[in-house]
Amino acid sequence: MAVWIFNSYREIILEKIRDNKSIRGYQSLMATAALCHSSFFSHVLKGESQLTPDQASGLCDFWNLTRNETEYFLTLVNYERSNSESLKSKLKLRLDELRHLTDSLPANDLVHVEMDYKDAVEYYSSWHNSTIRVALRIPELSTANALASKLLLPLDLVERSIQLLERMKLVEREGEGYRQLFAGMGLHQSRDIMGLHHRSMRRATIAQFERNNSKNLHATIIFAVSKEDQLKIREIIREASEQIVKIAATSTDNEEICSITCDAVVF
Repeated sequence: MAVWIFNSYREIILEKIRDNKSIRGYQSLMATAALCHSSFFSHVLKGESQLTPDQASGLCDFWNLTRNETEYFLTLVNYERSNSESLKSKLKLRLDELRHLTDSLPANDLVHVEMDYKDAVEYYSSWHNSTIRVALRIPELSTANALASKLLLPLDLVERSIQLLERMKLVEREGEGYRQLFAGMGLHQSRDIMGLHHRSMRRATIAQFERNNSKNLHATIIFAVSKEDQLKIREIIREASEQIVKIAATSTDNEEICSITCDAVVF
């Protein structure tokens, strides 16, 4: 269960109860973890009392939340306990920041590559650099000529891109061609750099749309939903993205180069 989609810590507790309805006395187990009496815990769920930070911390341990999930839950508790508008505004800002952290996929299995800022700008400014780096894991696309033919790019552009990747130690020469050095590479987290990456990949997506390739899937949906449902939709997209990354990490036969660009935007 993703805690990020909830705006109230009580909603999280109630959802946990629903998720564990098969466990007898689960609400009492939570009260024990929070070091409080069951009757007090019932008052909390009814909105008649507030959890203390200490009690909330006990629940986080009971649920085995991650560090960021724990901070989110504790911040929700403090937000709902606070009476000062000044404090509420600061806590709300932190909640928004923690939700924003979920926009990025977990990077536990990625190799983080240190990039010089100038190199990062050059690398992410053009979609073909990251695409060529990924394509070099496919043996049939290990040469500049093969890449140029596959990606419909000028040969000199591909050669310059490979030179950049080699200089950045992201690929290395192997026989008559090249190979990538990192199957899963952590992305540069600077917001301005990642903005370059998102824009360049979207330009590539638009170019593919105009080629009318039947293998591609394009969808644009505009809708109005409640704030709570918007958070749920964003969580669905994030979880789907995680699953895609896991599938790609273990897929090795008859590979093709694929790109997914996805935006969940609130106007």
